[in-house]
Amino acid sequence: MPEVSANDIDISYTDAGDGDPLVLVNGLGQSASSWELTLAPALRAEGLRVVTWDLRGIPPTSVPEPPYTVAEMALDCIGLVEAIGLPPAHLVGYSLGGWIVEEVALRRPDLVRSAVMMGSTNTHGAYEKLRYPLMAELARRLDPYPNGLDVLDVLANYLSRKELQDDLTVEMWVGALGIDTPPPREGRQGQWDAAVSWMDRDVEARWRGMEVDTLVLAFEHDVDSPPDRAAAAAELITRGRFEMIPGVGHLGPFQDMDSVKKAIVDFARGLDGPAGENV
Repeated sequence: MPEVSANDIDISYTDAGDGDPLVLVNGLGQSASSWELTLAPALRAEGLRVVTWDLRGIPPTSVPEPPYTVAEMALDCIGLVEAIGLPPAHLVGYSLGGWIVEEVALRRPDLVRSAVMMGSTNTHGAYEKLRYPLMAELARRLDPYPNGLDVLDVLANYLSRKELQDDLTVEMWVGALGIDTPPPREGRQGQWDAAVSWMDRDVEARWRGMEVDTLVLAFEHDVDSPPDRAAAAAELITRGRFEMIPGVGHLGPFQDMDSVKKAIVDFARGLDGPAGENV
C-alpha cells in the first residue's frame, strides 16, 4: 500500500477507481482493508474513485504514543486528501470515522463535496458515557491485550440476543472480525482516548455550523447512535438529511451493505452541480 507523510505521521492508503472521489473513514479499531470486503468494491462499481486509509494507531499507518484526539485524526485526513491532490470529495465516515468527517467538514469545507456520517452523529447517552471510559481504561491497563476481547466487545454490543444464540452467526462474525491483526496497545488506547474526549463538546453549535451537504445515516438498532438522536442532529444541520436503515444495528455497513451503498450513492447523485451529476 502507498503511504504519504502528513501531520507528522505516515498514512497508509489505497486509491482505486474512476469518477468522483469518495474517501471512506474507518471506525475505531477498524482496518482499511475491511472495506474491501464490503463498500469499497461496491462503490467503485457505481463509478466512484474510492480512497481508503488506516487511521493513526492502525498499522501500517504510524502508531504514535497516546492520547489521540478526533481533531488530530481530522488533520490526518486533511493532510491525506491534500497530499494525493483530491478535488472536493465525498467523505463517508463510520462510527469514529463519522466524527472525523464532521471535524473535517467544519475545518475545511472547501475539501468536502458532501459528508455522510454513519452510526456516529448524536448526543451521547448514558450507555456510551459508561462504556467509552471503561474501554479506554482497559486499553491502558492491559498489555498484552487479550486478542478476543475486542471481538467480544463488538459482538456483545452490536449483535442482537437472538443472533448471539445462533452458533453459526457468532462463528461467522468471529471469523470476519479475526481477519484484522489486533491494533497495538498504543493505537487501541489512543483511539479510545479520542472517543472519550469527543463526548465533551457543544454538539448543537457544531452541527449548526456545518456548511456542507450532509447525510446522517442511522441504523434502527444502533446502541451507539440511536436513530432518534441521529435524526435530531440532522435537523440542526443546515443542509442535513436523515435516513435510517431498518433491521440492523451499529454493524449496519456490514450487515446490510446493499442498503448502505444505495443510500450513499443516491445522496451523492442527488446533489446539485457537476460533481453530483457525474457520479
